[in-house]
Amino acid sequence: MYKYLPDYIAEGIFDIDYKKLYELGIRGLCFDIDNTLIEMYNSNIHDKALSLIEKLKAEGFTLCISSNASKKRTAFIAGYFGVEYIYRAFKPSKRGFDKVLMLLNLPASECAMIGDQLFTDIKGGKKAGFLTVMTKRINDSESLYVRFKRIFEKMILKKYKKGLKKI
Repeated sequence: MYKYLPDYIAEGIFDIDYKKLYELGIRGLCFDIDNTLIEMYNSNIHDKALSLIEKLKAEGFTLCISSNASKKRTAFIAGYFGVEYIYRAFKPSKRGFDKVLMLLNLPASECAMIGDQLFTDIKGGKKAGFLTVMTKRINDSESLYVRFKRIFEKMILKKYKKGLKKI
């Protein structure tokens, strides 16, 4: 079996059972930005996403953003949500996830990585010991490099579809 499969899958960030994550002992949530929280190549933040982040904070989660994007983009979006961030995280490198753990001040076993890419968000989260939740991408607007990776991602997910659990 492919060792970097997500622990759970969800349609999007609004479809995740965060109460179940809390019951599983998760206290820290790390979100990817592009095509997870907001659309790729877009800085418009929907009220629904902002409301979700505020609700999760009120429910006792500690939140942050981990992105391979630039400091300018990541800082702008994290500032809007009022959360800490790691930019140029070099996902799937464990180095960025170690920084996330310092920001959240939690052990990896109490953290979840939520993202739309198997080879960056999920693989990195798994390597770092996080629970992982893979969402579908918000839209198809992606770089050529990401679209190329999606071909292999799709083949892996199709092969192991029966082992994927929804949350």
